[in-house]
Amino acid sequence: MAITSTGVGSGLDVEGLVTKLMDAERLPITQLDSRTTDLQSKISAYGSLKSALATLQSKAAALSLPTKFNAFTTTVSSPDALKASAFSTASTGQHSVVVQQLAAAHSVASTGFAAVDSVVGSGTVTIQFGSVSGGVFTADSDRQAQSITISSEHNTLSDIRDAIQVANVGVNATVVNDGSASGWRLALASAQSGESSVMKITVSGDVDSNNTDAAGLSSLVFDPATAGTKNMSQTVAASNALLKVDGLGGIVKQTNSISDVIKGVTLNLQKADSGATITVGVDRDATTVSTSVKDFVDSYNALQKAITDATAYDFVNKTRSVLTGDSAARNIQSQVRSLLTAITAATPNGFSNLSQVGISVTRDGSLSFDSSRFTTALSSYPDDVSALFAGSDGADGFGAKIDKLIRGLTSDTGTIGSRVTGLNTSIAQLADQKSRLNARLVSIEARYRQQFNSLDVLISSMKQTSNFLTQQLSTTNNNTG
Repeated sequence: MAITSTGVGSGLDVEGLVTKLMDAERLPITQLDSRTTDLQSKISAYGSLKSALATLQSKAAALSLPTKFNAFTTTVSSPDALKASAFSTASTGQHSVVVQQLAAAHSVASTGFAAVDSVVGSGTVTIQFGSVSGGVFTADSDRQAQSITISSEHNTLSDIRDAIQVANVGVNATVVNDGSASGWRLALASAQSGESSVMKITVSGDVDSNNTDAAGLSSLVFDPATAGTKNMSQTVAASNALLKVDGLGGIVKQTNSISDVIKGVTLNLQKADSGATITVGVDRDATTVSTSVKDFVDSYNALQKAITDATAYDFVNKTRSVLTGDSAARNIQSQVRSLLTAITAATPNGFSNLSQVGISVTRDGSLSFDSSRFTTALSSYPDDVSALFAGSDGADGFGAKIDKLIRGLTSDTGTIGSRVTGLNTSIAQLADQKSRLNARLVSIEARYRQQFNSLDVLISSMKQTSNFLTQQLSTTNNNTG
């Protein structure tokens, strides 16, 4: 076993000598670690560039959609009576609207019960939807009657409410208290408004119990026909929405949300006033589009700064950045910049580059955005601005081109993917070299220890011989004297 302490007889510092020699032997490993750290820093830097590219790509992809440039906003003169929203198929202009009547959902309520857990009865409750004309109920042929079974174990007022809700038959069921002595009532409301959604409610008894509970459930019967049985009371009559738009009257709708009268515009009726005219204005939403374009410009500038910072060289302090001299990073910067400053196919009104819509390149390579100029171009030539970014007639605009370019750059086989793969391969090779060197150092250290321990023994032996000779000479001299 090797001796690893200070020389036993010679006083030779074996451990110190071995340590200093091994420190020198380990210098190549220190260099490998430094190179590995440098490569890992480059991978991290490329990760940051990839993130900046992904942000720019998402902004560009949004601008590659023609609908982005067909955004509209609405103004309503009486927002308490009417709300409006516009979509990409709308057109600019103004419309007059008169809300004569709101659509309402049919609602009924039962007689009062003493408590929510009062027993009503068991059996079957059947609900139909239809319309009433001339005092006669006509079932809606497109909606089948829905039956809900009420068991004898779950036949209270709250149980029936829950059963109807769970059945999901197009009726909203609640239990309300009207404040009277026996004020708990089952309230049923059609989930759809309009005169074609009138409810007809019938009941039948449980055959197994010989219809003994039919009388209890009969309190829920409601036949909207003139001569029909009405054991529940009607609280809200079903009604259609009535309105006039741009002077055209007689518009009847089943709901208060109307999207098929003004193209691309949805009207949400809030309050009826047959004599009031409401003005609805539809304009292009230049603000939203302008914000999207500014986000695109900002993300481009962020990418350019990230690449510039990562590849810069400080001549004053003579220091390099993590990607200084890395041609791949500069190549990415050049490709994106060249694409944005290129000339594309001209639109019908002559738009062929981004500077014509307020996006220009500054002296330092970043982009500046003139929102006023962009808004003017969008208002005057919306189709041309859309074509410039989103493309038309099968040709890509700047948004789609940037989107495609970045997809290629960030793919596994693209510039960044290939570069990172190469860096990881180099790190793996360095790790392999380090492993081999560490194995070699073990044997070198063992050899050093063996050699110094042998030297220690030799010196110790020589020292003992020297001491013996000194002693013998001293004795001889004394005898001679």
